[in-house]
Amino acid sequence: MFRAVVWGASGMAGGEVLRILAAHPSIEAVCAVSRGKQGQPVWHTHPHLRASFPELAFSAPEE
Repeated sequence: MFRAVVWGASGMAGGEVLRILAAHPSIEAVCAVSRGKQGQPVWHTHPHLRASFPELAFSAPEE
C-alpha cells in the first residue's frame, strides 16, 4: 500500500483529492497539510469525509 500526503488539503481541490484517495484501494492518506487549520479534524472542513477520515487532522507544513 502507498501512503499519501495531501498539501493544501483544506481547499476545494485538496478535499477532492482526499475524496478520491478515500475510495482508492491501494493508497492511504496519512497526512493532510494546511497552514491555517492545523490541529482541526479534516471533516470539520470537509463534512462529507467524516466517515472516511474520522481521526485525520490537519498538520502544519512545518511538521
